[in-house]
Amino acid sequence: MNAWAQRHREALESALEHDETLRGAERVMATNRRRASRSLPRGGFVIGVTDRRIVIWRSSTWLSRPLDVATSWTFHEGVALAAAPLGRLRLLLPDRSIVTLRRFGGRSLRHLAR
Repeated sequence: MNAWAQRHREALESALEHDETLRGAERVMATNRRRASRSLPRGGFVIGVTDRRIVIWRSSTWLSRPLDVATSWTFHEGVALAAAPLGRLRLLLPDRSIVTLRRFGGRSLRHLAR
């Protein structure tokens, strides 16, 4: 897990179920939305991957810290993360919409793809 996620681990894990494990979290910006999903916050947000689901948190100004959970999907619902060119990530939602994500700050997001 990156340094930002380590600093905010307590806030991130407080939204998880007691036996759920956080595998990674990143601050991201949606760069391209196909069939725009209404369940995702506009602009930037925090995406987290656990052993069971993908969790989306609203974030404070400048994506400095996670606030409340905006939405989440279990992997059984059909949500998936796929690596995209240039270190980006594609979030494939259960309603078949695709959102391309770019990390806020630079580094690749490929480590979040399952």
